[in-house]
Amino acid sequence: MKKQSGFTLIELVVAMAVLGLIMGAMVYLFGSSVTSLHVGARQEVVYEEARLLMNELKTTLRYADKDSIKYPEPDVLTYSGTMWDRHMDISQGNNKAYNIRVEWQDAENGLKRLKVTRVTDGKQETTLFPTDSANSVFKEGSQFPITPEEIMVNGSSIVMYKIVLPLQYEFNGQMKTQTLETKVVPSKDEVTETPEEKMRREYMEILNTGKKIDAKEQLTSKEEKLRDDVYAFFGQAGQYYLTNNDNIRKYMHEILYNGAWPS
Repeated sequence: MKKQSGFTLIELVVAMAVLGLIMGAMVYLFGSSVTSLHVGARQEVVYEEARLLMNELKTTLRYADKDSIKYPEPDVLTYSGTMWDRHMDISQGNNKAYNIRVEWQDAENGLKRLKVTRVTDGKQETTLFPTDSANSVFKEGSQFPITPEEIMVNGSSIVMYKIVLPLQYEFNGQMKTQTLETKVVPSKDEVTETPEEKMRREYMEILNTGKKIDAKEQLTSKEEKLRDDVYAFFGQAGQYYLTNNDNIRKYMHEILYNGAWPS
């Protein structure tokens, strides 16, 4: 008879210990990967919120009417302007007037959130940043995230606006902070336009002013001046002079282009 050999008890204990160490390491690595995935997802959500709001503020400030940008209170910014609403299909778009109000909103635990209200075509949209107040970095006394800076360019003084949006997210049980920052100069008058684009913009500015008067909406200082100039040209007031195609073309031909359309 052959003698059968097998594992000893000590060999089995050692093998089980080694297997336990390997399995424990695998569980730890898997758990770390899942945790990192959740942390990355939270970071991405908060970062996307900040990026979208930054783009909104930067774009609307750039195309805002310079005279409309006001700080009526230390921590409130209001401005208005017009912007083409179909950038990917410009032939089908329209110049849309908008009004923006940026202000603080009290959140929980003494924190604050940024509240941005935009009115376009009589419709109001509100954005809160951050969406989850627990992610807010803004506290009582925090500097308003949009601040003006006066700079000199070619001997002329212009105002540039600095936008700073801090954001935070949880990482390994601690809150990590990042900051998005950009600067923008309201330069609607400096945008390079073809003659056709310039005429379209001027036409729509007059028409939109007339529509706002008809809807009894508040005009910006630039729109008030445009209204007064049109009324002075026709010698009498009336919203009709800013919404009728023939009247708009007559005003543009005689006043804006001195009686000769550009070739």
